[in-house]
Amino acid sequence: MRIDWRQQLGILGTVAFANLSACNSPVRGSAAPTISIVPVPMATVPLPPSAYVVYVGVGDFSEDPKGSVLVYNFERGTGKLSLQQQLPIGRLATYLAVSPDKRTLYMADEATTDLYCFRIDPNSGRLTKLCHATAKGNPVYLSVDATGETLLTTFYNQGHTEAFALRPDGSIGSSADLEWSGRRSHSIVLDRTSHFAFVPALEDDWIAEFKFDSTTHQLTPNPPKSSAAATPHAFTLPGIKGAGPRHFVFAPSNEFGYLINELNLTISTFRLNPITGQLAKVSEPVSTLAPGSAKPEAAAGADIQVHPTGRFLYGSNRMGDASSIALFSLDPQTGVPSFIATTSTHGRTPRNFKLSPDGKYLLVANQDSKNLASFLIDEASGELAFQGLSELPEKPYFVGFLELETTRKH
Repeated sequence: MRIDWRQQLGILGTVAFANLSACNSPVRGSAAPTISIVPVPMATVPLPPSAYVVYVGVGDFSEDPKGSVLVYNFERGTGKLSLQQQLPIGRLATYLAVSPDKRTLYMADEATTDLYCFRIDPNSGRLTKLCHATAKGNPVYLSVDATGETLLTTFYNQGHTEAFALRPDGSIGSSADLEWSGRRSHSIVLDRTSHFAFVPALEDDWIAEFKFDSTTHQLTPNPPKSSAAATPHAFTLPGIKGAGPRHFVFAPSNEFGYLINELNLTISTFRLNPITGQLAKVSEPVSTLAPGSAKPEAAAGADIQVHPTGRFLYGSNRMGDASSIALFSLDPQTGVPSFIATTSTHGRTPRNFKLSPDGKYLLVANQDSKNLASFLIDEASGELAFQGLSELPEKPYFVGFLELETTRKH
């Protein structure tokens, strides 16, 4: 039986689209309000609020081609989420990334060695396939540099990181560099200047540090392997043995970076040297579980995000039906996170989550329960208020926001 997934998608309290007034939504059965329209000079008419869409990558590691990129609309104020496109592609849409100019969406299929790119319709966010490329490993993560001229990906199975030159139309060009970054390389993250790159390697318990040249698309171990004092691993920042470095994120200030460790459910804090591009440990790691809580067997950390204001930090705990999002406050001077609370994700295995660009909402992709959970973020405390669930056709591996640039002609 074919299921219309559009009918199963309910209200998600995610990014607001526009605050609708009572006159726009009259109560059923009541008389329509009388509205006096006063002409306003066109020069003073405010621009409409930007529209938001959400991209979700789904699929699995089976031989069946179950991969899809789902495109959802949002409405500010109502939090209504509606599916406008389901684009079947590959076996598993593991990770997605949008170019800085918002014209192109990139997709990594970890179940294969495939990379894809799509043209983004600027008005709707809908996608049209633009290109296909082949990586030298199973791509698990994607980043686009600030110039929009380089796509970077890392391979969990092969322990390498690869850089691709991007063509002027946004399509993926030739492979420009391939660097060893460590066993179980799990993400590739550029600092906010795009001068330095960092690759957490889960099995080697380190962060590989690189300098990045956007002109040549080259990654250079930092410090260089050829340096007199360098050892073969001199460009790696050792972590705690058995911690399992996974995902990394920078604060808006670019001064502090945060690493979630998958295996021991902790968050490590680092300070970035803006001259050398190297990280230094700020403090001992903090647990993503409530104080006094024991780590459940097979529990694992997954994703990490910093609030746009830089005041709060969020990390996900994959713990079956007890899965949660951990909330921390961030010290503005030291960058050190302080635990506040955990909130249930209302689903199993929260592999990926994102905050809306305005910092008002948080969306969680619960992989094993095949749903999206949405939360409203309290502006003062950063705490999460559950808004609702939406069922998905396959397991979600990625969720992300895109702000469309809407304009009004005068």
